[in-house]
Amino acid sequence: MIKRFPLQFTETEHRAMKVAAAQAGISMNQFIRDALQEKIARQNADSEASTVLAKASEKPA
Repeated sequence: MIKRFPLQFTETEHRAMKVAAAQAGISMNQFIRDALQEKIARQNADSEASTVLAKASEKPA
């Protein structure tokens, strides 16, 4: 199922995305979706790393 979510960008942001997407040979839609997926993956990895560090610091040496 496809969900729509309207986004607003400045002229500068829109132009930068258009150029970056064209350089990558993909649509702006795909460019934005890829960027969101990368951000979510980074956030999840950071969260997992924080959890591991917190657990490690709880254990006595």
